[in-house]
Amino acid sequence: MDMSVAPGTVIDALKHRYIKKAGPAPNADEEQLIQSLRDIADDQLSNKQGLLDLVAASSPDSVFSDANLATLQSVDDCINLISKLIDVDQQISDQLQLVMPELACQLLQTPNLPLETQDHSILAVLDLLVSASVGWSPDLGRAGEKLFSEISETVASTRSGAGDFKEPLENMQAFLDKEQKRTSKLEERLIASETGILRSRKSTVMTAQMINREMNDKKLTPPIIEFLQGPWYDSIQLLALTKGFNSEEWFRAVKMTETIIWTYQPFETEHEDTLQKEKQRLYRIIEHIPAEIRELLVALEHKTESSEAALENIESEHVMVISGQALEYEEFSPIETGEQTFDQGTSVSRILLKKVNNLQPGQWFTFEEDNIQARIKLVLKLEDIQQLLFTNRNGMKALEKSFDELAYYLSASVIKLLTHEAIFTSTFTSYYQGLVETLEKDQKQAAEDRVEADREEAKQEAARKEAIAKAKAAALAKEEADREQQEREREERLTNARNEAAKEENIEKVKELNETVNALNVGAWLKLPGADGVMEECKLAVKIAAADKMIFVGRSGVKIGEYSTKQLVQLLVAGEAVIDDEGVEFEDTLAQVVTKLRQDRNKSYGDLTGS
Repeated sequence: MDMSVAPGTVIDALKHRYIKKAGPAPNADEEQLIQSLRDIADDQLSNKQGLLDLVAASSPDSVFSDANLATLQSVDDCINLISKLIDVDQQISDQLQLVMPELACQLLQTPNLPLETQDHSILAVLDLLVSASVGWSPDLGRAGEKLFSEISETVASTRSGAGDFKEPLENMQAFLDKEQKRTSKLEERLIASETGILRSRKSTVMTAQMINREMNDKKLTPPIIEFLQGPWYDSIQLLALTKGFNSEEWFRAVKMTETIIWTYQPFETEHEDTLQKEKQRLYRIIEHIPAEIRELLVALEHKTESSEAALENIESEHVMVISGQALEYEEFSPIETGEQTFDQGTSVSRILLKKVNNLQPGQWFTFEEDNIQARIKLVLKLEDIQQLLFTNRNGMKALEKSFDELAYYLSASVIKLLTHEAIFTSTFTSYYQGLVETLEKDQKQAAEDRVEADREEAKQEAARKEAIAKAKAAALAKEEADREQQEREREERLTNARNEAAKEENIEKVKELNETVNALNVGAWLKLPGADGVMEECKLAVKIAAADKMIFVGRSGVKIGEYSTKQLVQLLVAGEAVIDDEGVEFEDTLAQVVTKLRQDRNKSYGDLTGS
């Protein structure tokens, strides 16, 4: 299946699977790794050690890239999987191991090889080798030797490093086609001869089993015993052989056998009405049975003097039954089948039988019992008699089993179904598909996680900004409310002060304080209500006579208030303000400093420093 996956994507998938953290900087390139793989000795390849370990042992100072190491590890993992899926002879397994280094080289050069459709890839060569050798064993004689020689030549050609696998594939296929023609003829002859034998044997056994089953625990007379185990037995065998066990004729014969035997059984009821009904049914059946038996025998062209004589005896005994005379019953032994019934069949599950029913000619198995080991191929499956025929790789008969027997042997692992069709291609393709799908799934998940993380981060940032905005709004609202409250309190203080100053007893005081306020100089210190109404020390920072405005600041330089002369006087009258220093001292000091500067300007450096 061509997935059209780019080599880079496959490398990313391999690194995603195997490289958890970046390794040291490589000091050896891909070509050096390929050469190291091709230099591995044959005897080292048969010890089940992984290619990665073999390369590490042969090139201890080489550091290969993460992509190269991941590719090599994937080859080791797929080889381990395949070794658990296939079952070939050890000599064949050793031959396959010789190709593994070259397989790794091809994957290093073409990482997406398992995901491309190629008719002549190294994977196709390995598939053909497994398919050709699944039935091989050392005991196959000259044919087996020729096959092994061809396998060895194909292996040698494949691992030569030429990179062209068309020729070894075509040569191997041509050999197998020629061999298949030979074995097919042998199998056809075997099937032709064995089919008749199996059907004849099975018809004998199954007919005997059917008659024995119907006769079991029944009361029968010597004539009917002789008929059932003689002429009738022979006739039903012929019917089974010609019509089959799933035919309408077979089921009719089984029913007729049951009916014949029933006519000889004593009535089990003593109830008069029921007894009469049973007798009437018996009379009707007895009337027609001889004719039906003769009809069946004629159809089979198996009507004989002995069968006719037996039928006459049966008719005589039926007359006795109708007339109410007692029959003379006799003990009898069942028909010998010549083989033991497969007792384990009763414990075989439907699931196992379904597996057997699903088997098809051409499938290979291993068979191991009583120290006998064999590789066998199913060549014949007879559904009607539920028989199976197996051969070895040379087309010689190896085993025959019933469906029940095979189901039991499968459950006991005596017989195991072999997996060999396109095993290398299917394993590597499935494995690499899984790696790519995992990468894509994880990348998709990572992208979704990033989107979710970005969404969450954006959500948190939006929440943070919203909280800041709300906090700012609340702060502004509070600031505005505080400002309005302070303004109201200021107006209230000014109103109270104005009212206090307007009192008659304060007229003189207002006049005096007017003069004092007018005389205040910049730098004067007072105590005035702050924003919260608490008295604070403040200094007259600005005095604008024309605008009748005075601005006061605290010791930190922050504005405390702004008043007119009238307002400040009213506050002083009301006790809401106090003058600590009118600023005269400040003016005198300033004048002294200015005078001193003027005097010093005319002095020399020596006069100033005293030198």
